Amino acid sequence: MKGSINNEQIEYVFFHLNQSLDIHEKIKERIVIIKDSAEIKNHKGKIIFQLSDKPMDISLIKWIDKIPILFSISKENFFYELKNDNLVFTDDILKSAFYLLSGYQEYNSKGKDMFGRFPFKRSIQYALGIVDKPVVNYYFVEIANGIKQFCDKEKIAFEKKKLFQNFGFMLTHDVDRVDAYNYYNVGYIFKQLIGLSTPDYNKIKTLKVFISSFYHFINIFSKKNPFWSFEFLRQVEKDNNFKSVFYFLKNEGKLDARYSIREKRIINLLGYLSEEGCEIGLHGTMNSALHFESMNNALKELKQVTQREIIGCRQHFLKFHLPETMLIQEKCNIKYDSTLCFAEHDGFRNSYCLPFKLYHFDENRMMDVWEIPLNTMEVTLFGYRKLSFKEANDSVIQLISEIKKFNGIFTLLWHNCFYDENKYKGIRYFYEQLIFNIRKEMPENVLGKELVVTLNREHKKNIF
Repeated sequence: MKGSINNEQIEYVFFHLNQSLDIHEKIKERIVIIKDSAEIKNHKGKIIFQLSDKPMDISLIKWIDKIPILFSISKENFFYELKNDNLVFTDDILKSAFYLLSGYQEYNSKGKDMFGRFPFKRSIQYALGIVDKPVVNYYFVEIANGIKQFCDKEKIAFEKKKLFQNFGFMLTHDVDRVDAYNYYNVGYIFKQLIGLSTPDYNKIKTLKVFISSFYHFINIFSKKNPFWSFEFLRQVEKDNNFKSVFYFLKNEGKLDARYSIREKRIINLLGYLSEEGCEIGLHGTMNSALHFESMNNALKELKQVTQREIIGCRQHFLKFHLPETMLIQEKCNIKYDSTLCFAEHDGFRNSYCLPFKLYHFDENRMMDVWEIPLNTMEVTLFGYRKLSFKEANDSVIQLISEIKKFNGIFTLLWHNCFYDENKYKGIRYFYEQLIFNIRKEMPENVLGKELVVTLNREHKKNIF
């Protein structure tokens, strides 16, 4: 990242800072942005932010209280100081926040994984070991603390803001598969059995699983289908007074859905979930991450079937390209997305635990779709990280403890088809206990469509 951030990028950071404190006129008129520390002496009674024009250099990152300052200017080990009637932020905290929040590291990134995703191991979060900390929120707390001290001294009104009293919880389900015993799944287990695919179990167990799957596949009277878990999901949610969001996928490519949303059972399911007070969203196909027609056609079909407005999206396989995917979502009039999480590790992909907006670097503007950050996906816990049930539960609770510090939002993804007792013995019970443990943390349960209304009402653009 070359040069200092420009006026539009500074505005972008303050737009999000305004989620944490009220930047009213009396505060606004005191803020000064400088590019040379020598300019500080020219000001009195000001809130001074210093800008750095240096590029990202991991070797030059400074740490204060275990929080990295990506673009340091001074050698001081504090964030700010009150000096000569000014509040001076000693390093470029604005550029540091912009780099993490905007998605800059993913912009024009060349190294993608096999699904076209930005890999965790190429991220600054991996390099610095900060994926479990919402670093931008820590920055904003320090800015707020400094401004409060300044306002108290100058007798200026100061008010912090928070989106939730404790923290928000958005429970979500991606509906990728609805049939456990179909041609594709039974065929995949057979390929494992004969050595054409990597097996999930040992040889004997793979044979047993194949026999059981094949029996249910050919037996037209069999009612067993662990992927059709919607009543179970809703019962667990109702037991804990939660509602959730279900993202439905179009049958387009070989990695997309193996059902049609025009099937009678799916139409009935959509009606049932809507009557239960849940939200229906779009699960963008693999192709839709880069192709407008793919997303637009899927969205139109889902709207036709549900006879409802669809404003939320999550991309299948968490496949997301910046800015292309969000430009497509903007054009489709999607109001919020909830894709951004590293598939390989739970935590904070943009180092922030509140809804935010990404940045379009080519057009030098904030994008017009809210991003509700995704924190945890069960495939990450058990597939990529291979955690035990206890480790998975502890990981969730630890993330929530971070989010609660900033009255942020915790988003959980649990697929309706992730209940393979052969592969994960006790997984249904674990899910019940996990939801119960989250409830004990006393969150405010929200749906994406509800949150967007609040966000658009509360947050004003053009702070300066």
